[in-house]
Order: sequence, then C-alpha cells, then structure tokens
Amino acid sequence: MLQLPTVLTMEDFNLCNWQDIIDESEKKDCLRYESRFFKKAREARESGDLKAEGVFALFGVVSSFILNLDSKEMPFGPFMALEGSRAAIPSDVTDEQLALLKELVPSISDGELRARIADVLWVRNCGHKVAECAVESYLESAKTLEQIGHWAPLSNRLERALQLAVALNNRTLLPKVVEHIEGLLQRCDNDRNQIPTLDVTSCTQE
Repeated sequence: MLQLPTVLTMEDFNLCNWQDIIDESEKKDCLRYESRFFKKAREARESGDLKAEGVFALFGVVSSFILNLDSKEMPFGPFMALEGSRAAIPSDVTDEQLALLKELVPSISDGELRARIADVLWVRNCGHKVAECAVESYLESAKTLEQIGHWAPLSNRLERALQLAVALNNRTLLPKVVEHIEGLLQRCDNDRNQIPTLDVTSCTQE
C-alpha cells in the first residue's frame, strides 16, 4: 500500500499548482517529471505542508513507474528493485488514491502524464474508458516527443498505444494508432536510423 503523509482530497490538488511542474519541464517525459515532483514533495515536507507533500509524492510515484512492454500482466515495474525491497508499483496505489487520479484525468493538459495515469488506472481495472483515454493521450505525447526528437520514449509510447488498442479490440483507435506509426515512418523515411524499430508484430499477434 502506498502510504502518503496525509489523506488527500481534490481540493488539495487544486491548491498545489502541480501542473507547473509539467510546464517547466523541457522534455515531456514521465521520468523527467518524477524527479521534479519528488523535489517539490521534499520542499513541501520541509515547510510543513503535508497536503502538498502528499500531492507531489503521489504524482512522483506514478511518474516513476518503468514501462515494461514485454509484460502484458505487469506493464509497469518499479523504478528500482534491490534484494528484499523495491520502489512502488501500480498495485501499491490505494483505491482512494486511484479514485482521485481518475477524477483528475480530464483536467491534465499534458498528454504524457495523462497517458501514464490513465494507463495505470486501466492496469488497476478501472474500465475501458481510461484505456481509450490512454491510447489517445499516448498519441498526443508521441507528437510532442517527435517535435523535440526524443525518439526512444516516442517509440515506447506508440508501442504501448498499439498494445492497448489491440487489447480493447477498438476498431476506431487501432487504425488511428497504425496510421500514426505509418505517418511517422513516412516523415522520417530519409533517416530511419534515428528511430528505434517498433515491434508491431508482437502487439498484433493473438
């Protein structure tokens, strides 16, 4: 169970200006957000603001999960694992914390963080709607990452979007993801070596 310093409410999130962390990050990548969120959590703890510490710590934890595209059962692993201990994984997030995150999803302007939270909600069995949101948000994040040439996380986001679209058997989202991938490859046809190969076959095989 993920233990935070205090019980949180939506009002606590609304008072924390947490979206500034995203706006101030040059690279729109969850691993970049993770360090910033935890830094703000430490600052809040030092100032005695337990509510803000809890908000930033929760975002930091969710941002820290490592995407594991080879595992359908556990697509997110811990940031760090040592003998007898590990960092948090999605199953550590409490039902109460999940409910808050689900309520927050529509207000998240950044595709990368919205995709991460929606995907975690899907992994925790919070319904097909959050998975559909995750697919759309991964495509949005991929567009942003393409603009700055951040190719490795870009390919991961597209592959995960494809996995989710296949899992949902969504006849609208699946062609949309494939079209995005084909468009990306076409745009980069003159220099394909910049982009890691997307393992499309592993996602589409039953």
